[in-house]
Amino acid sequence: MVATPGEIDAVEVAVPAIDVDSRERGGDSVMESKKKSRKERKREKKERRFAEKQRIEEALDPAIEFAEPSEEHNEQLKQKLLQDFREWVKLQPHFVNCRTDDSFLLRFLRTRKYCLQSAQDTLDRYLTVRTHYPIFFKNPDLSDKGLRDILSRGYLFPLMEKDPEGRTIVFGLAGALDTSRHKPNDIYRAFSLTFEALLEDEVNQRKGFTYILDESGFRLHHLAHVNLRDVQRVMISGEKGYPMRHKSIHWVNVPRYISALTDFVLSFFSPKLQKRMFVHTDVNSLHKEFDPKILPLEFGGSVPWKIMCGSEQKFNGNRRHRVALLTATETWLEELERRCPLIMSMDEMGVDEKLRPKESKCRLGGGSGGWGFMKLWTSLTRHSSE
Repeated sequence: MVATPGEIDAVEVAVPAIDVDSRERGGDSVMESKKKSRKERKREKKERRFAEKQRIEEALDPAIEFAEPSEEHNEQLKQKLLQDFREWVKLQPHFVNCRTDDSFLLRFLRTRKYCLQSAQDTLDRYLTVRTHYPIFFKNPDLSDKGLRDILSRGYLFPLMEKDPEGRTIVFGLAGALDTSRHKPNDIYRAFSLTFEALLEDEVNQRKGFTYILDESGFRLHHLAHVNLRDVQRVMISGEKGYPMRHKSIHWVNVPRYISALTDFVLSFFSPKLQKRMFVHTDVNSLHKEFDPKILPLEFGGSVPWKIMCGSEQKFNGNRRHRVALLTATETWLEELERRCPLIMSMDEMGVDEKLRPKESKCRLGGGSGGWGFMKLWTSLTRHSSE
């Protein structure tokens, strides 16, 4: 419809004149209004997160600490969360080659009790840590001589049997580290390869892990072999960003002279996780917590650690364990070899900080706070000389 000149004039007359002075005087109130709206948006976002968490927790069985959806409506909820999670990942401009298969995404949902927002935050932190600290994750190739050697020496491996709650027990021998043979990134990759391989098992995702770490072979020069500040940063960030449930950590055969190191390591973690850490001066104390039969032969059990980690396969022990070994489909090292291609493909995952949205900030922990490293070293050397 075309307007006549008279109608146009009427419209022009109806348009109010703009008072420049009035606009300038009202500038402050406009800015205040914008600030209020930002605060309101932030508050509303926080309320939505809380409401979502409440909805999910009510939908799942509250009687189980880490409920795995099993009933039909809960299974539907899990699939809906997975789909929403997958779509969210695809929409993140700063994510690079992130996996979107069910097994991978469920790690984060299970760790965060199916709270989607928390799972998203954890995944973002996980990818960010991988990007900013590649030495801890890149090229976990078992054909690499140093990495294979340190794992073959029992630096980190799962025991053959579970703990009473059905959790995998990750066993570690500090004495397996030989600073003349192993580089720092051999240590880091041993951890990341082991954890990533274990997390491919959905039972481990649901149940979590127990740790037994033997420190009888620990020496002070082991401490000087790694960059402690990087280790501190990754451990702090990893607690919140790695999709694992750490149920209990037991340090055994801890020498008196590294008691200061124990305090130092504990300072890396949250108070919640600190309460799950236990120090045993000898194996007798450890036996009060675990049935000796499930431990390596050298710690009161029946099967040598070399058999458990897969570096040796010949064993003339009791019939029960011989049968278990013969019926096992693969040793731990063989399982690592099988999973290695998939885990190595994850080297392509990460974040591009240039593309990260401004509202999606991921702050990594491990700043300048905590123990001074010179103070730590002084304390260690003092204890060792006593």
